[in-house]
Amino acid sequence: MLQAVVRYVLVVDEGRNRQGLRTVLGRVAPGQEDKIKPTIAELNIAELNIAEGEAWRKLKGKAEILLRMVQGQLGTVPASVELKVKAAPVTGIGVWIDAMLDGRSLDEVFPETAH
Repeated sequence: MLQAVVRYVLVVDEGRNRQGLRTVLGRVAPGQEDKIKPTIAELNIAELNIAEGEAWRKLKGKAEILLRMVQGQLGTVPASVELKVKAAPVTGIGVWIDAMLDGRSLDEVFPETAH
């Protein structure tokens, strides 16, 4: 459990205070500092997981905005559009949001999708 807390602190702190953390570990678990401290590889994996989570939340947020825009224009979101939006990368969603803001029709925004 302590190792998980240390890993979290190092990732959130971005490793800026490693020596301070080592000092605290020396007080909490004397002689166990090196066993508790995560490896650089473990920190890299933890940082990657955090970044992936943030990217996923960003993608989901943009998809929800686009679907709300389509709903506002049409009243209902065609299932084909909803599936396409939920499967799209962030860049694709951004292009569609811009097109909707420009007042383009659904057929112009999603020309290859049957609705």
